[in-house]
Formats: sequence, C-alpha cells, structure tokens
Amino acid sequence: MSARHHRLLACLLLPWLALNAQAAELTVVPQRDATIFGGPGYDHIADGAGPHLWTSVLGSGVKRRALLAFDLRAIPPGASIESVELRLYQSRARGDHEVAAYRVLETWGEGSSDAGGSGNGTTAMPGDSTWVNRFHPGSPWQTPGGSRAALASAVTPVGAQSGTYTWTGAGLAADVQRWVNDPAQNHGWLLIGDESEEQNAKRFESRQFGVNSPQLRVVYTPPAPGGGTADIPLPLWAWALLGGGMAWHIGRTRSRARGAG
Repeated sequence: MSARHHRLLACLLLPWLALNAQAAELTVVPQRDATIFGGPGYDHIADGAGPHLWTSVLGSGVKRRALLAFDLRAIPPGASIESVELRLYQSRARGDHEVAAYRVLETWGEGSSDAGGSGNGTTAMPGDSTWVNRFHPGSPWQTPGGSRAALASAVTPVGAQSGTYTWTGAGLAADVQRWVNDPAQNHGWLLIGDESEEQNAKRFESRQFGVNSPQLRVVYTPPAPGGGTADIPLPLWAWALLGGGMAWHIGRTRSRARGAG
C-alpha cells in the first residue's frame, strides 16, 4: 500500500475509532449523606435527614464532618474510570479554607434525624451515623469521627462566597475504580474542613435540600464486549480499502518483476 493509501485510511479511520471508543458518563446524587458532630455531650447528636451538610468548627469548639456515598452500580464491572468530579453547593460560610475528601473505610447510616437549619445537630435516631457510631445506637466506628484512609483523595479551597465547589483528581478516580471493581468497599467520602480554628462554619446543601444537591460526575470507558480489552473490529469499508491497497501493491510488484525480466 502506498503512503497515499496509508494517509487516506488513517484520515478515515481515526474519527471512526474515536467515536467507537468514546467514554460514557454517569452523574448521580448521593444515595445517602449526613453530618456528624464531635465534642463534649455530642456523642448522640446527628443530622441525617436535614437539608444541609456541615464541616469545620462551631464557636463552642464542636467539630463537624460530612459523609456522602453514591450508588455506582450503573457503571458496568470492568469499566475503566477516566475522571471523577464531586460537586457541592456551599450556601453559607465563615472565611475560606481547604476542605479534604477522605475515602471512608466502614459502612454507615443515614437516619431520620433532621436539625433543619441548625448547625448544632439534633438527637440521633436509630440508624443515624454519629461521631462515635456508624449506626446509632450500638455500632461504633473503629475510629471515632469516621474511619477513613490516612491520605485525602482530594483537597479543594472553598471560599467564603456561596456557589458550587468541585473536588477532582487521580485520588477520587482511584477510589471510584476501587468501588467499581469491588462494590462492597463503596462507603463514600468523609469531608473534613479546617478543624484548627473555631467558628469557621461551612454549610453545603444535602440531597434532601432538593435544589443544588451534591453531584458526582464519573467519566469512564465501558469494558469491551465479552470482557477484556479486545480490539475494536474494523468496519467492512476499511477492509475493502485495505484490500484495494493490497491489490494495488501486488499489481505494482508484478509489473516491476515483468519489467526487470
């Protein structure tokens, strides 16, 4: 096949291959989310069904952390995760600081406790997650405050102004890939703000708020049909073009041979 035929085939095939290898996308809201509270007298305080998620510290020194978990079963087993974005809408804040997302290591619950607009939480209900319990009242975390990976999966600066903030990067993509490969490990993320100062609240809208709920956007490449990483089959027109090029090459070779004879 001549260089001209190679260039023609490449120009025709590249857009077709790009189209057939196109990644898929999934955007979901949390399956469950909650806020936990850490401080004296707060062992049985929760906010599972409230309209907000809270991080950082109250003026009284009470810490708050947000839990989120997403249903990823729509992503087929064997898919390759390309990118992940976690988006939350902040509706109230005092100052700006970084908020880190950590992979949670144990399952946890979202009960019916609803603190409304209060950032102080309310009495925990059965099945709520609290600072000491994964499921109130009797299933404790291995580590109070939420069992989590040692390193943050993503960190993003969250300003004082209201708006949508995004966590992304290789760490979140690795978490989702882990969960797609082994769904039993999918316990979501724990959001932790600056806990070195007091009265630096950050309030995000929860899934119960209805508007501006948290979102997880996952871009992935589906597995090849039948599993594995099989090559994308060439279309018939590509085989025809290849065949024409080969016929041209054979004819030219025979012509040269006759001339040489």
